[in-house]
Amino acid sequence: MPYPYHKDQQQKRNAANVVDKGGAWIIEEKDFSPEVLLERMKMLFDNLQTLPRAAVRAKECGLPEAAQYLADLSLKIIK
Repeated sequence: MPYPYHKDQQQKRNAANVVDKGGAWIIEEKDFSPEVLLERMKMLFDNLQTLPRAAVRAKECGLPEAAQYLADLSLKIIK
């Protein structure tokens, strides 16, 4: 659930990128309820391949070397 009150909706835009690639689902805060969550969980349990596929796609959205890249860049700037 992205924070709904941020003026630029950055969390929602970041999450939408992962959603577009099949690695996540967004439930807006205004739509969130125990019933909606239950339905989402039922969907995942009814199709056990959905979650592992989504995990792979979500991982593909990441930049695992980003912290090292930032550290290297910072050291270059400092020098």
